[in-house]
Amino acid sequence: MESEEATNLVGDDDGADPLALLSRAARLTDQPYGAEQAVALLASSDVAAAQRWLIEKFGLEPGPRASTARPDINPRVASVVTSRGLIQLHQATTGLQPPARSGTASAMVVVTVDDVSTIADRLRDCNEAQVRGPYPTSYGVWELTVIDLDGHPWCFHSPASEGETP
Repeated sequence: MESEEATNLVGDDDGADPLALLSRAARLTDQPYGAEQAVALLASSDVAAAQRWLIEKFGLEPGPRASTARPDINPRVASVVTSRGLIQLHQATTGLQPPARSGTASAMVVVTVDDVSTIADRLRDCNEAQVRGPYPTSYGVWELTVIDLDGHPWCFHSPASEGETP
């Protein structure tokens, strides 16, 4: 049974304060929901190219990749990993289209990094991606937003250095 706090994430006293919302969400992680890991699954027009691009431009690590009998055939499934997560890339299907093809993104991948400027430097001369930032936020982090080759929005954020006001 869900707790009242779980069903009402924004309390009466929180209003639209993002720090209060994050604090409340952090307390919910102690709840026994039974889920051990969430995996983002992104539709891709070219799984192999998307995996290479995410590794090169974002500095992600290669993850498991569905093998095929012929190495010249694009895999249907591949992945990239962070130190704490997995992002699976899946060949586009009738019911699962990348935003660049469907025209709409309904989610964003958010990744915490040590320094967003490292990723910004990798993307500086990249004409394939739409990049915004790094820019300071009102909640104490630097953010970099990127639209990848398949139209998926990504947000990278890193904490401001001590004494630094983003």
